[in-house]
Amino acid sequence: DDSARSFFSDLQYLGVMNDPIFGKTDARMFFELKPQTYKFSFGNVPSKITLDSVVLVLGYVDTYGDTLAPQTVEVAELDPSTSFKPSYTLDSAYQIRENNFVTAGVLGTKTFLPYTLNDSLKIYKDSTNPSIANELRIRLNNSFGQRMINYDTSGTSNDAYSSDSLFRTKFKGFALKATSGNAIIGFGLGSVTKLAFYYKY
Repeated sequence: DDSARSFFSDLQYLGVMNDPIFGKTDARMFFELKPQTYKFSFGNVPSKITLDSVVLVLGYVDTYGDTLAPQTVEVAELDPSTSFKPSYTLDSAYQIRENNFVTAGVLGTKTFLPYTLNDSLKIYKDSTNPSIANELRIRLNNSFGQRMINYDTSGTSNDAYSSDSLFRTKFKGFALKATSGNAIIGFGLGSVTKLAFYYKY
């Protein structure tokens, strides 16, 4: 019966844990990521783009529980029929106990050890690119990435990047859940969290 609400500025928690004192916890994340600006373009010529990969990047903050137990996270897409509302105001923010969202298929999974999330790594083998840390990076299906690229057709019925309302008709958001593990992991939806496309134009 908890009436606490979750805003996009709050830490978001993900994971499953069975604690001998506090019992079972199943923390899931439901959110949408939007282009930083509309009139966004990959190049506006999808046929000239060769996709390498698309990666969901989550900004890691902290972990509660067993950091040595492998954690498996599953990323699904919210079903197009879902009326997913933004959490800008108290009236529209979801209560943390709500879990009535319909999903439309798994986009990717990743198994990792929570203690490794603050390890540094290089995305490119290039001396000009600094190392990064505190990220959970989940590679998604290339078919999903290609679909996002194909929406870059300005002026046609398939266009998704001209306005917020058009984008929401094409993609509702992500649903993340852990299918194994014994830890709850906190992520921020700030500047680190993003959907990263790697492609050649």
